[in-house]
Amino acid sequence: MEMKIIQDTKNEVLNRREIIAEVEDKKVPSKDEVRKKLSAMAEVDEKSLIIQKIDSEFGNPKMVITANAYSDEKSMKNVESEYFLKRNFKVEEKAKVEEAPTKETSTDGTTVEEKKEEPVKETLAKEPKPVETPAEEKKTEETPAKEPAKKESAPVDKATVEEKKEEKKE
Repeated sequence: MEMKIIQDTKNEVLNRREIIAEVEDKKVPSKDEVRKKLSAMAEVDEKSLIIQKIDSEFGNPKMVITANAYSDEKSMKNVESEYFLKRNFKVEEKAKVEEAPTKETSTDGTTVEEKKEEPVKETLAKEPKPVETPAEEKKTEETPAKEPAKKESAPVDKATVEEKKEEKKE
């Protein structure tokens, strides 16, 4: 993998160097490979170098890399979004989580290392399939006929309602 720095601009407001480099290779290199090579060429720490993008074109072995090199990690975390931080340093975060087992004190006062608990997989008991009855039995077990729906009455005139009320009162 051949790499050369095309542009190296110092941005003092954001406390970083904005680097544009060109790589020539048959395949697109990983961000880790680019970070190692670029940090050596630009003489910066690998932990403070963010690879913004690796831009390649179909059929062209040349790729353009855009990166930001910060003077310290604090300014990098203040300026860069969480998205870029996770995307650039995801392997290191997983390794740190795996290396650090939690310690707990037991009842007798000694420290005991806990083993990582794997998520418990819930196994659902399979419900037995309902047994199908033969077609002859299905015919004999018919549901009772439903009662016919009540017919809706025609709209009532107010005058007739009042007349009926008067008749009841008398």
